[in-house]
Amino acid sequence: MHETYFREFWIGGACHLVASLLQAVSPFILRFLIQFATDAYIANLQQLPPPHIGAGLGLVFGVTVMQIIQSLGVNHFIYKGMVVGGMTRASLISMIYEKSMVISGRAKAGGAEPPDTPAARAAEKIVKNAKKRGPPGIKGPPGGIGGGPAGPNAVAGDGTGWGNGRVVSRVQLVQSSYT
Repeated sequence: MHETYFREFWIGGACHLVASLLQAVSPFILRFLIQFATDAYIANLQQLPPPHIGAGLGLVFGVTVMQIIQSLGVNHFIYKGMVVGGMTRASLISMIYEKSMVISGRAKAGGAEPPDTPAARAAEKIVKNAKKRGPPGIKGPPGGIGGGPAGPNAVAGDGTGWGNGRVVSRVQLVQSSYT
């Protein structure tokens, strides 16, 4: 994530660091504000000159600004975290989708050849016959069933799939052509 989303990642971290520092410092400023109020109260009771009002106003405005910056820092950190999380999720989904579209059905099966069973031989015969004469009642494009690859050695459904990106097997291809 550091290499891909460097700027967003570290800006969010810096905002959180500033917010955490302000959260740690704010109790000390509040202590000074309480001390100012206590000194003003005692000075009023003892008929002494009160402390300068500017110091108290500075502490109040300081605490207020610190709380605003702290709140904005935490909110911006959460926002950046959501943005980086969304971009990471989108990137991963995109890469996984692209990879799944590249791998053929045979590669997904571990590179194994189709099984040599009577059902597989029968399906192979149906595919060869259907390629020669085409499915009944359906006029497909030349070269194969359902727009598959053309040529004498081409196998319909072996990694090419339909227009919607779905990869189908030979048996599914023939069954869907006749139904």
